[in-house]
Amino acid sequence: MKNYFSFMIMLCLGVSGLWAEVTTWFTMEDWAVEGNASAIQFSGDATWRRGGRGLGVDLPPGGEVMLLSPEIELGKKSFHRLGVWMRSFRGDDLFVEVLREDDGEEIILATVRLSEQMTDWTRVFADFETDDSPTSIRIRVRGASGDRALAAELSEVSLQHFAEAPPVISRPGDLDALSGPLDLNQTQRLFIQRRMDASGPAWESGFPLRKDGDIPLTDADVVGPEGLVYPDFRYAGVPGGIPDVPVVVRAMEFGAHPDDGRPDAAGLEAAIEAAASAGGGAVQLEAGVYELDRPIVIRRSGVVLRGAGKNETRVLFTYSGPAEESVGFANVEEGEAVGPGSRVVLHAKTVGLERMRFLGPDETVHAEHGRHLPEWYAYPAVNRPANFTLEVTGRDLLARHGTGEHVFTAEAVYGDRREQTEIRLKLVKEGGAVREWQPSAFTITGSGTWNQERAGLAEAAPRGARMIRVTRPEIFADADYLVLSVRGPEEWFEQYMVEHPVAKGGWLRRMVVGIDRVDGDRLILKQPLRISWDPADGVLVIPWQPVTGVGIERLTLEQTGEKWTSGISFRAAAESWVRDVRVMQPGRNPVDTWDVKHIEVRDAEFDGARYTRGGGGTAYVAWQAAYDCLMTDVRARGLRHAPNVQWSSSGNVFRDSEFEDSGGQWHAGYATENLYENLRIHSTGREGSYAYALFSSIPNGMHGPQGPRNVVRNCTVESHRGGIKLGGYNEGWIFIHNRILARNGPALVILPGAQNLVFHENVFSTLNPDPSPVWIATLDCVGIEFVGNTFLGVGDGEVFSGGGEPERVENQTVVAGLLPPTSLPSLHDWQRDLPELPPLAFEPEDDEAESPEAENHETVDGETD
Repeated sequence: MKNYFSFMIMLCLGVSGLWAEVTTWFTMEDWAVEGNASAIQFSGDATWRRGGRGLGVDLPPGGEVMLLSPEIELGKKSFHRLGVWMRSFRGDDLFVEVLREDDGEEIILATVRLSEQMTDWTRVFADFETDDSPTSIRIRVRGASGDRALAAELSEVSLQHFAEAPPVISRPGDLDALSGPLDLNQTQRLFIQRRMDASGPAWESGFPLRKDGDIPLTDADVVGPEGLVYPDFRYAGVPGGIPDVPVVVRAMEFGAHPDDGRPDAAGLEAAIEAAASAGGGAVQLEAGVYELDRPIVIRRSGVVLRGAGKNETRVLFTYSGPAEESVGFANVEEGEAVGPGSRVVLHAKTVGLERMRFLGPDETVHAEHGRHLPEWYAYPAVNRPANFTLEVTGRDLLARHGTGEHVFTAEAVYGDRREQTEIRLKLVKEGGAVREWQPSAFTITGSGTWNQERAGLAEAAPRGARMIRVTRPEIFADADYLVLSVRGPEEWFEQYMVEHPVAKGGWLRRMVVGIDRVDGDRLILKQPLRISWDPADGVLVIPWQPVTGVGIERLTLEQTGEKWTSGISFRAAAESWVRDVRVMQPGRNPVDTWDVKHIEVRDAEFDGARYTRGGGGTAYVAWQAAYDCLMTDVRARGLRHAPNVQWSSSGNVFRDSEFEDSGGQWHAGYATENLYENLRIHSTGREGSYAYALFSSIPNGMHGPQGPRNVVRNCTVESHRGGIKLGGYNEGWIFIHNRILARNGPALVILPGAQNLVFHENVFSTLNPDPSPVWIATLDCVGIEFVGNTFLGVGDGEVFSGGGEPERVENQTVVAGLLPPTSLPSLHDWQRDLPELPPLAFEPEDDEAESPEAENHETVDGETD
């Protein structure tokens, strides 16, 4: 089988430190393939996050494969480090070896072994030494013979070359010896090693912790009842609360009859359209069982889908692919215009599905996946045949084919049978169809920002600002909201060690803000900015008109088949909700969001998901690309990451909820100023959650850094492993009045670059605190304070260990036994009782005087001055 790879050698500084003089990067071009692998395939989009195409390897039990690289000349460098990005879905016998020949004898210089299933991309390393003479080597990938099948992917192999031996990690301690309870993977070890010599903060802090500190307060700050400075969480949820929307139509009137054993999607769609045409209102579903034979998409505002109660109305999501063909186009029609921001989506019948492809008019393969080539999110060991959907952007199609009409083909393979469906689409440079088609039982979606006009910032907008100046104010005349988004600069990504292409695509720094009014080139905002925005970074300001006022209420939704779908999805939606709903066994997330504002989930139950097991899957109770949303009174069981925030989510609140068999996360992409309050989280590890009850991803991994000022208050968290792991570069986070139980490992791990963290009045209980209850990785963890905490299970050991140390330690207590939960008033409720911010006052356009400083920040004994 002939493979086409690209081969690249880059001379650059090694990522492990300045002592790496030269790094050779390559992605396996023209490797010789030997052995009896059942499949060796390009991974296509599966490895886009690593910036190059990867290789998928699938071996039956007893199979073995060798992929031999071209010879590589090492020169006279004596010390080398092999690094491989890889992940495994099945089996544990994958080896990457460096070898050379000596008089016909094969000599293995170094071996990297993937010794356990790792479904996230992980970089593993092996060091080796050569003599001073030039040496030619080859790199081989091998699956060992055995009784287990193997499925794995590889990408971005590198060789680092050193003039002298690379330093070993000697501070803080031998990391290999701490790998058990401390639970450090290879990527985390590399991150720690990169920061070993840093003794000061990673950057200058810009967020106040106290009102009398060096950093002045802004309208984005609220001094809390303890005197600490908190973010403002008063905007979370549907403004004014979830309304009681009157019933305007009944689903039975349009053919959706419960308990008749017939599909009900067509009747529900007709009832939803009738309610929207009536100006909005509720669609009533009677008690009984309804069958959704295809996804329901709500694109119009003001429509509420309401059952008779979650114990009375049951909706079964039975969809298994297109109704007519085996494979087809799900969200575009014959002859429709497709622009750069459009998405073209394929769906196929799931039974027996092995592979899907999206083909262009010249038989170009734009996208494909299946058991060996999944989409970037797919884990075939646990999800096959769940992935029945495939997506291509209009931008990709235009880049290959240009404007005009073209015929595209959807293809699905079922064993020996190959099915195809054709469609003619018109590619255009501007506009085009914009229909989000998230495969969910219910999708609430507006038009989003994909094909919207865009403006820039006319001047810098600091944190706390309630007005911005834009270059094209006329495009905001009819918009209720705007989106701020920035993709640069590269220096910012370098500071945070960001490598993820999605993160660099504008999903780290992003915020949705309501527009109060337009005044010349000034947009007056409905709330202060949470972070600062500089036009030099290339900030985009985009008018946004989401679908609003849509709700799903009083029903149970259950998925019946093996499909990797979500339950209820909100896309480009605002001021909408889920209330009194139970979601059972969706393929992915019970409630899923992307680009949303003021969404509220209340009085809900989430029972498991189909793809949390086997070390992969998403299965989140999460806010993704979500802003000022509220989740309260939720009971969730058997999910991977819950509660969870990611991809620039900010201002969101989880409160008064319980999460069993899951781990709480700040999972990806600069989640900023989110509140976890009065939660109970029990992480057992049985459903694919990580080892810690609360986990923040590391900056230089695929998930990216986390943003400043996340707050955990009055929560009880318990884990079968460690308690809390902060992945590094965490700034201004507050943990106060919490109870943390770690059964095996530290109660708290803080990785490099964290600064100005507050731990007040917490109870840390550790049953096996190896190496200590609190482990601080490096000296660049600065400004960390521990005040009034209680440590249980310490014995005669030290509370703190590692290469760093806290700056302030006061009133610590060591006692026996786990203290009961405390009764603490809600911070969210306390903030909502504060007076509203006064109207924004500013001088006329020709007056250059500065706006007066806000005066409503300081509080004394819980009352505002």
